[in-house]
Amino acid sequence: MTNGPFPSESPSPQPSDGQGSTSGNIPEPVAQLAAQRGFGALIDMRSDGTRAEKALGGCAIAVGSLLLMVLVAYLAPEDDPFSFSLLRSVLRFFALFFLFVAVWAAAAGLRGLIVAPRSHYLYEGGIIYAAGKRLQPAAWEEISHLTTIYGNRATGTKGKILGYKVWLGDTTSFDVPLILTDGRDSFMDRIIHEVRSRNRPIR
Repeated sequence: MTNGPFPSESPSPQPSDGQGSTSGNIPEPVAQLAAQRGFGALIDMRSDGTRAEKALGGCAIAVGSLLLMVLVAYLAPEDDPFSFSLLRSVLRFFALFFLFVAVWAAAAGLRGLIVAPRSHYLYEGGIIYAAGKRLQPAAWEEISHLTTIYGNRATGTKGKILGYKVWLGDTTSFDVPLILTDGRDSFMDRIIHEVRSRNRPIR
């Protein structure tokens, strides 16, 4: 069992009064499902953004990187015997770096258009995971265990905890990313507290 970045005895999160997030922020299918399952008041919600937001963000970074690449290429001295070769090499390195960033950002923007946006809705009685039109409710009693999601060497996050996978039995699961603010994630704190209070394992 792992405690992740959290102490073994976290303070019990207090139920929300429902005023932090209003039903107007929740898609109607999610609100209806929460009511059907008797999940009670909404405590918190998080989303990785809409398709349009992710696509526009990627395009903005790509365009900005291309402009910086052009600027650096313009500032680089001409390739002649009297040019300062070290300065030319450094500027060309940055030009290639901005080109790489532009390609990466364009690919990320395209992926944002293709991959369905993901959201998590935290209620007093459970959590609802939404990926496009797919809705997966999980009452606290239905969660069998959590498994820790670790980073890898390819992304430069080897050994770092990126989130937790919520399991309902052995076949159904969904990911909840870890988003720290001042060393804590109150959203994940609540889930871990509910799972631990029912003596379910965190691996």
